[in-house]
Amino acid sequence: MGSTRRSLLKKGMLGGGLLAASGLGLSLFPGKKLKLPDTPFKVLTSETYAILLAVVPHVLPLPEHFPSAREINVARRVDDLLALMHPADAAELNQALEVLENPLLGLMLDGRPQPFSTASVAVQEQTLRRWKNSSLEVRRTGYVAISGLVKSAYFSHPKTYKVTGYPGPPDFSNVPSPQPLGPINEAQQQGVQP
Repeated sequence: MGSTRRSLLKKGMLGGGLLAASGLGLSLFPGKKLKLPDTPFKVLTSETYAILLAVVPHVLPLPEHFPSAREINVARRVDDLLALMHPADAAELNQALEVLENPLLGLMLDGRPQPFSTASVAVQEQTLRRWKNSSLEVRRTGYVAISGLVKSAYFSHPKTYKVTGYPGPPDFSNVPSPQPLGPINEAQQQGVQP
């Protein structure tokens, strides 16, 4: 049976109510407050930056001999990567972080009544595992996007090359520029050898 205008209106109102309630949840239960970097963010907000800092150790567990995520400044590098993306995609990542932080949605979906950034390490780990293995595609996709950007930001830094055995990107500075091709005659266009 197809959706009627009335059922679509009810769904829209329910979705709007859920978003309003989740916004209220964020205002009633603020997340972790941090001392922010001096330079402004390109895409992240102060809130999503704090959430991202809480996520990083969970998706990037590092061996002792690796440079720390703080040393690499992973959250700032994620912001730089987001600035290179299409603005709609970057905005969706900010929204995914806000949904992860939301205590009302966390309570409904995970039994977590506090913001992600202020939850215990064990609760944060459990929440991210639930996102990673969720039956809801939007949560799985959000987890993949967030963790992928964190890992890309970390492992693309030159300080990680030596510990991972990566020699670094190739140096093309000594490669001569390609010579322009001459005009193509009709026989060459048709694939016939002259």
